[in-house]
Amino acid sequence: MELLDYQTLYQEILQQLESLEAIVLATCAAEKVTARTMCPVNEGLQIFFGTNASSEKAAQMRRQPRIALAAGNMQIEATARLLGHPDSQPAFKKRYVEKYPQFGDLYPTTPDSLVVAAYPSVIKLYKYKGGPCEEVLDVSGQKAYRNRF
Repeated sequence: MELLDYQTLYQEILQQLESLEAIVLATCAAEKVTARTMCPVNEGLQIFFGTNASSEKAAQMRRQPRIALAAGNMQIEATARLLGHPDSQPAFKKRYVEKYPQFGDLYPTTPDSLVVAAYPSVIKLYKYKGGPCEEVLDVSGQKAYRNRF
């Protein structure tokens, strides 16, 4: 394990999050694992997305809030928190419409709409630096390091 500068890796991950058009969300409950593609927005490392309160993924997150997200070379372990209807989350709605103007008028605001926040504990970037490795941002522990394989 090689120690890395936390802020440098944090900024690299932040840039990747801000440029994402899609991210895969994996949820699990009652021994059933599911994955689907979401359109994320972020504030710092916190990742937000919308769904329906009656969806399978919402039901799974209510039972088991530990989730995983993945995009490109990035893998995220996080805890989900169901925040409520988009009308109660104006910052999310604004950011979503700014990032996805093509969906702005289509964004669902039915009574069943739900905003979810993902709070990362660990974010890994898989890379090749003279060999395969992962760069790990341990958000909970406030440290960054590289593991070589």
